[in-house]
Amino acid sequence: MSLFHTMPRAFAIQYNTHDSLPTMHQAHYHDNYELYYQVAGDRYVFARDAFCYVRQGGLVWLNKLELHQSFQGDQSQGARIVVNFTEAFLSDALREEKAAFLALVQGPFFQLSLDEKQQATALCLFKQIQWAYREGETLYAKLALGQLLVLVRRWIRQSGGVQPANGPVDPKIERIAMTVAYLKAHFTQKITLEAVARQFYVTPSYLSRSFKRHVGISFVQYVNHLRVEYAGTLLRSQPQMSITQAASAAGFESAAHFQRVFKQLTGMTAQQWRRQSLL
Repeated sequence: MSLFHTMPRAFAIQYNTHDSLPTMHQAHYHDNYELYYQVAGDRYVFARDAFCYVRQGGLVWLNKLELHQSFQGDQSQGARIVVNFTEAFLSDALREEKAAFLALVQGPFFQLSLDEKQQATALCLFKQIQWAYREGETLYAKLALGQLLVLVRRWIRQSGGVQPANGPVDPKIERIAMTVAYLKAHFTQKITLEAVARQFYVTPSYLSRSFKRHVGISFVQYVNHLRVEYAGTLLRSQPQMSITQAASAAGFESAAHFQRVFKQLTGMTAQQWRRQSLL
């Protein structure tokens, strides 16, 4: 099953209530930016290989090709807005302000907590974007999104810079966060569910269930994701490196297995990835 999702339009907006959609079907990524806003209630978001606890008024920025998912927080009900848009759409919305804005939201997990006045302003603009999407008014949507992101940039500066994300508050999620950190440090080595379970004093079956519930994909899928992501970086940054060498450096035991997993997770072959990245 591919973790890569495609978006048929240049932008899209969704309003979801948590009681009707408690968890995304699985962790995924896509070749467009995402702006996540917690309208009511709370939620956990997993992205940039970390967990973030998002309360009402929390605004989260997700970069392109960033594995992520969200799942139920402490409150049983709530609502969120998710806006997706392409690179070209963002360029039209922000124009000369784009580079300065993106510079603010790169790096560690980005979250901005809005006060009541900011929440009211943001929700008004989200509603305008939603109306424009429904009516097919693309230019109006770009103007409203641009206005929202310019305000976000101002709010970031007023708050003294990008705020560090709130970490897990649930001990079970904290254990998974530690597991994720361990996998990030050791994924190029030979690694098994049983060995990692012993590392954290839990049974393999418990770790497997808990990991999939909170990360959105299985333990093996996540390890493969880390390896494919690393191999993709090597293929892009080191043109002289062979695919077999990149596979081995990322922790795959055979090039054939690497090719199967790479195609499964990204929807393209390693050769296609390399050619696309060099364009």
